[in-house]
Amino acid sequence: MYVVKDAQNTVNCSPNPDSRERDITYEVVDTTDTRMQVPFLLRENVPTNIVNSCNSQIVQVGATCTSNTSYEPGALGEFTDFLIPSCPASPTDSPCGFQFANQQWQWCPGVGQPTSIGTIGADNVQNTVISVDGNITGFTVGTTFPK
Repeated sequence: MYVVKDAQNTVNCSPNPDSRERDITYEVVDTTDTRMQVPFLLRENVPTNIVNSCNSQIVQVGATCTSNTSYEPGALGEFTDFLIPSCPASPTDSPCGFQFANQQWQWCPGVGQPTSIGTIGADNVQNTVISVDGNITGFTVGTTFPK
């Protein structure tokens, strides 16, 4: 799994402090290091009960097997992970957000258990800064992650 794009944006939360958004697009390759040429099923292997301190809601994660085209319509071999902490509920709620101790993406075969296609590491998704495996500035194109 390779990084194709890593973009960060500022979300206006006026009158509360602004928030960050980070969209990381990954390319998934097969065992011969060739881009997947057909839609495939994947899931995010993270806890499903994490509460976002910005809005006190459960963080929506991709814990069930879903087609990559749901994440990146029309793209073969790619999907985008949208890391959005939400706007702080009040000016005193900043920084706020959520953390994953170890984010992992898995391929879901037609039969059998999901298998890792990329272990990202720790995510700290805050309205002030988003850290993915310790990186806050953005991954360079081609960055790979271990399975």
